[in-house]
Amino acid sequence: MTRNTFLAAIALGLLLVAGCTGFDSEADQTTSTADDAGGSLEPTEAALAANAEFLLVPAEFTDCGETITTSGWPTTTMAFGVDPCILESSETGQPASYGIWGRDHRGGIDGVHYTVGGPDEAAAVAYHVAADGTVTIVQTQDCRALVAGSSESTYPECVEPEAAS
Repeated sequence: MTRNTFLAAIALGLLLVAGCTGFDSEADQTTSTADDAGGSLEPTEAALAANAEFLLVPAEFTDCGETITTSGWPTTTMAFGVDPCILESSETGQPASYGIWGRDHRGGIDGVHYTVGGPDEAAAVAYHVAADGTVTIVQTQDCRALVAGSSESTYPECVEPEAAS
C-alpha cells in the first residue's frame, strides 16, 4: 500500500466514522450520543474553536475554504467534490490552505487539512479534535503536488516526489 493510498484510507476512515452513529465499545454505551432530534452530537464549542484555530490560514496563503462533510446530518447529506482552488494553487505553487472535516458524533471533529507551501511543496494532514478541544495529528503526508483523485474520490491526492512529473 503506497503512502498516498494509506493517507486516503485514513481520511476515508476518519470521515466514515464521522458518518456512523453506532457504538465502538462497551464504554460508549454508558453515555448517549443522541441529541433530541435522534441524530448524534454536534461538535462542542471547544472542538469548533480548536478546529478553526488548526485550520487558520496564514496571511500569505490563499484561503481555499473548508468543506464540512457532515453538513445537514442526519436528515440530509451533501455531495462535494475536490475544491479546484487547492488544485490550482498546487499547479501554480501559490501557497494555499483547504480543509475537509466533519463531526465524529461524540462532540469532536475528524478532518484532513491540505496545504500548498510553494512550488513542489504540498501536504495532507489527517487530524482529530476531541470534544475538549485537544487536536491530535493522525497522519501527515508531505508530497510534491495535490491532484484530483479518482472519479470516486472527493479528496485531493498527494503526488509523491518520485512520481510527480
